[in-house]
Amino acid sequence: MSEEKKRFTNKSSADSFLQKGKRSNDIQKTVRAIKEGNKVALSQAITLIESQNNKQWHDGHALLDQLPNPKEPAMIIGITGSPGVGKSSFIEQFGLMLANQSLKVAVLAIDPSSQVSHGSILGDKTRMEKLGQHPNAFIRPSAAGKTLGGVAQSTKSSIALCEKAGYQVILVETVGVGQSEVLVHSMTDMMLLLLQPGSGDELQGIKKGVVELADLLVVNKHDSDKKDLAKQTKRYFANAIHMLSPKHHDWQIKVLLSSAQENTGLEEVWIDIKKFFNTKTTSGQLISNRITQSATWYDSYAQKTILDVILENEQINLLNDKHKEGIKNGEIPLFQAVELLRKAIKSQIVKK
Repeated sequence: MSEEKKRFTNKSSADSFLQKGKRSNDIQKTVRAIKEGNKVALSQAITLIESQNNKQWHDGHALLDQLPNPKEPAMIIGITGSPGVGKSSFIEQFGLMLANQSLKVAVLAIDPSSQVSHGSILGDKTRMEKLGQHPNAFIRPSAAGKTLGGVAQSTKSSIALCEKAGYQVILVETVGVGQSEVLVHSMTDMMLLLLQPGSGDELQGIKKGVVELADLLVVNKHDSDKKDLAKQTKRYFANAIHMLSPKHHDWQIKVLLSSAQENTGLEEVWIDIKKFFNTKTTSGQLISNRITQSATWYDSYAQKTILDVILENEQINLLNDKHKEGIKNGEIPLFQAVELLRKAIKSQIVKK
Protein backbone atom coordinates (compact mmCIF):
# COMPACT_ATOMS: atom_id res chain seq x y z
CA MET A 1 0.00 0.00 0.00
CA SER A 2 1.40 3.42 -0.94
CA GLU A 3 2.19 5.99 1.76
CA GLU A 4 -0.48 8.30 0.33
CA LYS A 5 -3.10 5.53 0.47
CA LYS A 6 -2.06 4.66 4.04
CA ARG A 7 -2.52 8.27 5.11
CA PHE A 8 -5.93 8.39 3.44
CA THR A 9 -7.00 5.11 5.10
CA ASN A 10 -5.82 6.26 8.54
CA LYS A 11 -7.55 9.62 8.15
CA SER A 12 -10.81 7.99 7.02
CA SER A 13 -10.83 5.62 10.00
CA ALA A 14 -10.05 8.46 12.40
CA ASP A 15 -12.69 10.74 10.89
CA SER A 16 -15.26 7.94 11.15
CA PHE A 17 -14.36 7.39 14.78
CA LEU A 18 -14.57 11.08 15.59
CA GLN A 19 -18.04 11.60 14.13
CA LYS A 20 -20.39 12.87 16.80
CA GLY A 21 -22.60 10.21 18.30
CA LYS A 22 -20.33 7.30 17.36
CA ARG A 23 -17.69 7.64 20.07
CA SER A 24 -17.31 4.64 22.42
CA ASN A 25 -20.34 2.94 20.82
CA ASP A 26 -18.34 0.77 18.46
CA ILE A 27 -15.53 -1.04 20.28
CA GLN A 28 -14.09 -2.51 17.09
CA LYS A 29 -13.88 0.92 15.48
CA THR A 30 -12.14 2.32 18.55
CA VAL A 31 -9.69 -0.59 18.65
CA ARG A 32 -8.89 0.00 14.97
CA ALA A 33 -8.37 3.73 15.55
CA ILE A 34 -6.02 3.07 18.51
CA LYS A 35 -4.00 0.62 16.42
CA GLU A 36 -3.61 3.36 13.80
CA GLY A 37 -2.19 5.71 16.42
CA ASN A 38 -5.25 7.88 16.96
CA LYS A 39 -4.61 9.71 20.23
CA VAL A 40 -8.21 10.89 20.60
CA ALA A 41 -9.37 7.27 20.42
CA LEU A 42 -6.85 6.31 23.10
CA SER A 43 -7.96 9.19 25.30
CA GLN A 44 -11.60 8.19 24.84
CA ALA A 45 -10.77 4.60 25.83
CA ILE A 46 -9.05 5.81 29.00
CA THR A 47 -12.13 7.94 29.77
CA LEU A 48 -14.23 4.76 29.62
CA ILE A 49 -11.81 2.93 31.93
CA GLU A 50 -11.89 5.83 34.41
CA SER A 51 -15.69 6.10 34.31
CA GLN A 52 -17.78 5.57 37.43
CA ASN A 53 -20.52 4.31 35.13
CA ASN A 54 -20.51 0.51 35.21
CA LYS A 55 -21.36 -0.02 31.54
CA GLN A 56 -18.69 2.40 30.36
CA TRP A 57 -16.12 0.84 32.72
CA HIS A 58 -16.86 -2.63 31.31
CA ASP A 59 -16.82 -1.30 27.72
CA GLY A 60 -13.39 0.19 28.36
CA HIS A 61 -12.02 -3.10 29.67
CA ALA A 62 -13.65 -5.06 26.84
CA LEU A 63 -11.83 -2.72 24.47
CA LEU A 64 -8.57 -3.30 26.37
CA ASP A 65 -8.98 -7.08 26.04
CA GLN A 66 -9.42 -6.82 22.28
CA LEU A 67 -6.19 -4.91 21.70
CA PRO A 68 -3.27 -7.27 20.94
CA ASN A 69 -0.32 -7.51 23.31
CA PRO A 70 2.80 -5.64 22.18
CA LYS A 71 5.71 -7.57 20.67
CA GLU A 72 8.01 -6.13 23.34
CA PRO A 73 6.93 -5.02 26.83
CA ALA A 74 7.00 -1.28 27.44
CA MET A 75 9.27 0.34 30.02
CA ILE A 76 6.85 1.38 32.76
CA ILE A 77 8.51 3.90 35.07
CA GLY A 78 7.06 5.59 38.14
CA ILE A 79 8.43 9.08 38.75
CA THR A 80 7.97 10.65 42.15
CA GLY A 81 9.37 13.39 44.34
CA SER A 82 8.24 16.10 46.70
CA PRO A 83 6.11 18.96 45.32
CA GLY A 84 8.41 21.61 43.87
CA VAL A 85 11.16 19.19 42.88
CA GLY A 86 10.44 19.84 39.19
CA LYS A 87 8.78 16.58 38.17
CA SER A 88 6.82 18.03 35.26
CA SER A 89 9.81 19.95 33.88
CA PHE A 90 11.99 16.86 34.18
CA ILE A 91 9.38 14.62 32.54
CA GLU A 92 8.84 17.07 29.68
CA GLN A 93 12.56 17.38 28.85
CA PHE A 94 13.16 13.65 29.37
CA GLY A 95 10.10 12.75 27.30
CA LEU A 96 11.13 15.11 24.48
CA MET A 97 14.58 13.54 24.38
CA LEU A 98 13.07 10.06 23.98
CA ALA A 99 10.39 11.19 21.52
CA ASN A 100 13.09 12.81 19.38
CA GLN A 101 14.80 9.41 19.30
CA SER A 102 11.63 8.04 17.63
CA LEU A 103 10.42 6.36 20.81
CA LYS A 104 6.69 6.54 21.60
CA VAL A 105 6.25 8.05 25.08
CA ALA A 106 3.09 8.11 27.20
CA VAL A 107 2.78 10.20 30.37
CA LEU A 108 0.08 9.38 32.91
CA ALA A 109 0.18 12.28 35.33
CA ILE A 110 -1.80 11.80 38.53
CA ASP A 111 -2.77 15.33 39.57
CA PRO A 112 -4.07 16.53 42.93
CA SER A 113 -7.84 17.01 42.75
CA SER A 114 -9.96 20.03 43.42
CA GLN A 115 -12.16 19.32 46.43
CA VAL A 116 -14.90 21.33 44.73
CA SER A 117 -14.99 19.87 41.22
CA HIS A 118 -12.80 16.78 41.84
CA GLY A 119 -11.04 17.75 38.62
CA SER A 120 -7.34 18.05 37.99
CA ILE A 121 -5.85 21.21 39.53
CA LEU A 122 -2.40 21.34 38.00
CA GLY A 123 -3.22 20.26 34.45
CA ASP A 124 0.01 18.51 33.42
CA LYS A 125 -0.98 18.59 29.76
CA THR A 126 -0.86 22.38 29.99
CA ARG A 127 2.42 22.36 31.90
CA MET A 128 4.04 19.96 29.37
CA GLU A 129 2.95 21.90 26.30
CA LYS A 130 5.96 21.06 24.09
CA LEU A 131 5.85 17.36 24.87
CA GLY A 132 2.08 17.30 24.41
CA GLN A 133 2.50 18.60 20.84
CA HIS A 134 5.09 16.00 19.85
CA PRO A 135 3.69 13.35 17.46
CA ASN A 136 5.42 10.55 19.41
CA ALA A 137 4.01 11.60 22.81
CA PHE A 138 0.71 11.14 24.59
CA ILE A 139 -0.13 12.89 27.87
CA ARG A 140 -3.08 12.04 30.06
CA PRO A 141 -3.59 14.06 33.26
CA SER A 142 -5.92 12.26 35.67
CA ALA A 143 -7.42 13.76 38.79
CA ALA A 144 -6.47 11.82 41.89
CA GLY A 145 -9.99 12.23 43.26
CA LYS A 146 -10.83 10.52 46.53
CA THR A 147 -8.61 7.47 45.98
CA LEU A 148 -6.12 6.63 48.74
CA GLY A 149 -2.74 8.05 47.89
CA GLY A 150 -4.06 9.93 44.88
CA VAL A 151 -3.82 7.01 42.49
CA ALA A 152 -7.00 5.78 40.84
CA GLN A 153 -7.48 2.03 40.38
CA SER A 154 -7.96 2.79 36.71
CA THR A 155 -4.30 3.83 36.34
CA LYS A 156 -3.29 0.16 36.20
CA SER A 157 -5.70 -0.37 33.28
CA SER A 158 -4.61 2.89 31.61
CA ILE A 159 -0.99 1.72 31.69
CA ALA A 160 -1.98 -1.55 29.99
CA LEU A 161 -3.97 0.40 27.40
CA CYS A 162 -1.01 2.67 26.56
CA GLU A 163 1.29 -0.35 26.30
CA LYS A 164 -1.10 -2.12 23.90
CA ALA A 165 -1.42 1.13 21.93
CA GLY A 166 2.29 0.82 21.11
CA TYR A 167 3.86 3.24 23.58
CA GLN A 168 7.35 2.00 24.42
CA VAL A 169 8.04 4.17 27.47
CA ILE A 170 5.25 4.90 29.96
CA LEU A 171 5.97 7.46 32.66
CA VAL A 172 3.60 7.54 35.66
CA GLU A 173 3.96 10.76 37.66
CA THR A 174 2.69 10.74 41.25
CA VAL A 175 1.47 13.68 43.31
CA GLY A 176 4.47 13.13 45.56
CA VAL A 177 2.76 13.48 48.92
CA GLY A 178 4.14 10.33 50.53
CA GLN A 179 1.16 7.98 50.07
CA SER A 180 0.77 7.32 46.35
CA GLU A 181 4.30 6.02 45.83
CA VAL A 182 3.51 2.56 47.23
CA LEU A 183 0.57 2.16 44.84
CA VAL A 184 2.58 3.40 41.85
CA HIS A 185 5.38 1.00 42.81
CA SER A 186 2.86 -1.85 42.61
CA MET A 187 2.01 -1.06 38.97
CA THR A 188 5.36 -0.03 37.44
CA ASP A 189 8.61 -1.80 36.59
CA MET A 190 10.93 0.85 38.00
CA MET A 191 10.71 3.76 40.44
CA LEU A 192 12.67 6.94 39.86
CA LEU A 193 12.88 9.36 42.79
CA LEU A 194 13.64 13.02 42.06
CA LEU A 195 15.37 14.97 44.82
CA GLN A 196 16.03 18.66 45.35
CA PRO A 197 19.46 20.08 46.16
CA GLY A 198 19.75 20.26 49.94
CA SER A 199 17.07 17.63 50.58
CA GLY A 200 19.11 15.41 52.87
CA ASP A 201 16.41 15.53 55.53
CA GLU A 202 14.16 13.50 53.19
CA LEU A 203 15.57 10.33 54.72
CA GLN A 204 13.68 11.24 57.86
CA GLY A 205 10.11 10.13 58.49
CA ILE A 206 7.89 9.01 55.64
CA LYS A 207 10.36 9.91 52.89
CA LYS A 208 12.72 7.18 54.07
CA GLY A 209 10.15 4.66 52.85
CA VAL A 210 10.02 6.39 49.46
CA VAL A 211 13.81 6.19 49.15
CA GLU A 212 13.63 2.46 49.91
CA LEU A 213 11.18 2.00 47.02
CA ALA A 214 13.40 3.78 44.50
CA ASP A 215 15.49 1.97 41.88
CA LEU A 216 17.21 5.16 40.75
CA LEU A 217 17.69 8.50 42.51
CA VAL A 218 18.16 11.74 40.56
CA VAL A 219 19.06 15.07 42.12
CA ASN A 220 17.27 17.54 39.86
CA LYS A 221 17.91 21.28 39.49
CA HIS A 222 21.67 20.77 39.12
CA ASP A 223 21.96 24.23 37.60
CA SER A 224 22.80 27.91 38.20
CA ASP A 225 23.94 28.54 41.79
CA LYS A 226 22.69 25.15 43.06
CA LYS A 227 25.34 22.98 41.41
CA ASP A 228 27.56 22.61 44.49
CA LEU A 229 24.58 21.94 46.74
CA ALA A 230 23.26 19.36 44.25
CA LYS A 231 26.62 17.55 44.25
CA GLN A 232 26.64 17.60 48.05
CA THR A 233 23.11 16.11 48.10
CA LYS A 234 24.21 13.43 45.64
CA ARG A 235 27.10 12.41 47.94
CA TYR A 236 24.79 12.35 50.94
CA PHE A 237 22.27 10.02 49.30
CA ALA A 238 24.96 7.86 47.70
CA ASN A 239 26.28 7.17 51.21
CA ALA A 240 22.81 6.86 52.74
CA ILE A 241 21.46 4.19 50.36
CA HIS A 242 24.26 1.85 51.41
CA MET A 243 22.80 1.89 54.91
CA LEU A 244 19.38 0.77 53.69
CA SER A 245 18.46 -2.88 53.16
CA PRO A 246 19.47 -3.86 49.62
CA LYS A 247 16.46 -4.03 47.31
CA HIS A 248 18.12 -5.92 44.46
CA HIS A 249 20.81 -8.60 44.30
CA ASP A 250 21.60 -7.78 40.68
CA TRP A 251 21.24 -4.00 40.57
CA GLN A 252 23.23 -1.28 42.30
CA ILE A 253 21.04 1.76 42.99
CA LYS A 254 22.74 4.95 41.83
CA VAL A 255 22.35 8.66 42.48
CA LEU A 256 22.62 10.89 39.40
CA LEU A 257 22.46 14.62 38.67
CA SER A 258 20.18 16.34 36.16
CA SER A 259 18.87 19.73 35.16
CA ALA A 260 15.63 20.10 33.23
CA GLN A 261 16.37 23.82 32.93
CA GLU A 262 19.78 23.33 31.30
CA ASN A 263 18.81 20.00 29.71
CA THR A 264 21.78 18.15 31.22
CA GLY A 265 22.16 14.70 32.79
CA LEU A 266 19.08 13.29 31.03
CA GLU A 267 21.08 11.03 28.71
CA GLU A 268 22.89 9.54 31.73
CA VAL A 269 19.52 8.87 33.38
CA TRP A 270 18.29 7.13 30.22
CA ILE A 271 21.46 4.99 30.01
CA ASP A 272 20.91 3.76 33.58
CA ILE A 273 17.21 3.09 32.94
CA LYS A 274 18.11 0.95 29.91
CA LYS A 275 20.70 -0.94 31.98
CA PHE A 276 18.06 -1.62 34.65
CA PHE A 277 15.57 -3.00 32.13
CA ASN A 278 18.23 -5.08 30.37
CA THR A 279 19.21 -6.60 33.72
CA LYS A 280 15.64 -7.39 34.76
CA THR A 281 14.64 -8.68 31.32
CA THR A 282 17.65 -10.99 31.07
CA SER A 283 17.01 -12.44 34.54
CA GLY A 284 13.28 -12.90 33.83
CA GLN A 285 12.40 -10.70 36.81
CA LEU A 286 10.60 -8.11 34.68
CA ILE A 287 7.89 -10.57 33.63
CA SER A 288 7.74 -12.41 36.97
CA ASN A 289 7.34 -9.10 38.82
CA ARG A 290 4.46 -8.10 36.52
CA ILE A 291 2.74 -11.44 37.17
CA THR A 292 3.07 -10.89 40.92
CA GLN A 293 1.68 -7.36 40.56
CA SER A 294 -1.32 -8.66 38.59
CA ALA A 295 -2.09 -11.20 41.31
CA THR A 296 -1.93 -8.41 43.91
CA TRP A 297 -4.20 -6.14 41.88
CA TYR A 298 -6.71 -8.94 41.41
CA ASP A 299 -8.05 -8.24 44.92
CA SER A 300 -8.74 -4.61 44.05
CA TYR A 301 -10.61 -5.46 40.83
CA ALA A 302 -12.44 -8.36 42.52
CA GLN A 303 -13.68 -6.07 45.29
CA LYS A 304 -15.03 -3.60 42.70
CA THR A 305 -16.75 -6.44 40.83
CA ILE A 306 -18.31 -7.84 44.01
CA LEU A 307 -19.52 -4.38 45.04
CA ASP A 308 -20.99 -3.78 41.56
CA VAL A 309 -22.90 -7.07 41.68
CA ILE A 310 -24.24 -6.35 45.16
CA LEU A 311 -25.38 -2.85 44.21
CA GLU A 312 -27.23 -4.24 41.19
CA ASN A 313 -29.69 -5.72 43.68
CA GLU A 314 -32.60 -3.27 43.87
CA GLN A 315 -33.46 -4.00 47.51
CA ILE A 316 -29.86 -3.58 48.66
CA ASN A 317 -29.58 -0.37 46.67
CA LEU A 318 -32.74 1.08 48.24
CA LEU A 319 -31.61 0.06 51.73
CA ASN A 320 -28.19 1.60 51.11
CA ASP A 321 -29.74 4.93 50.07
CA LYS A 322 -32.15 4.81 53.02
CA HIS A 323 -29.28 4.30 55.48
CA LYS A 324 -27.28 7.19 54.05
CA GLU A 325 -30.26 9.52 54.43
CA GLY A 326 -30.92 8.17 57.93
CA ILE A 327 -27.33 8.87 59.00
CA LYS A 328 -27.48 12.41 57.57
CA ASN A 329 -30.74 13.09 59.41
CA GLY A 330 -29.46 11.60 62.67
CA GLU A 331 -32.10 8.84 62.60
CA ILE A 332 -29.70 5.90 62.74
CA PRO A 333 -26.15 5.47 64.11
CA LEU A 334 -23.39 4.70 61.60
CA PHE A 335 -22.39 1.25 62.85
CA GLN A 336 -25.99 0.14 63.32
CA ALA A 337 -26.68 1.06 59.69
CA VAL A 338 -23.60 -0.86 58.52
CA GLU A 339 -24.59 -3.95 60.52
CA LEU A 340 -28.14 -3.89 59.12
CA LEU A 341 -26.71 -3.60 55.60
CA ARG A 342 -24.37 -6.56 56.22
CA LYS A 343 -27.28 -8.71 57.38
CA ALA A 344 -29.36 -7.68 54.37
CA ILE A 345 -26.56 -8.57 51.93
CA LYS A 346 -25.97 -11.91 53.66
CA SER A 347 -29.70 -12.63 53.52
CA GLN A 348 -29.79 -11.95 49.76
CA ILE A 349 -26.78 -14.24 49.15
CA VAL A 350 -28.35 -17.08 51.18
CA LYS A 351 -31.65 -16.73 49.22
CA LYS A 352 -29.81 -17.25 45.94
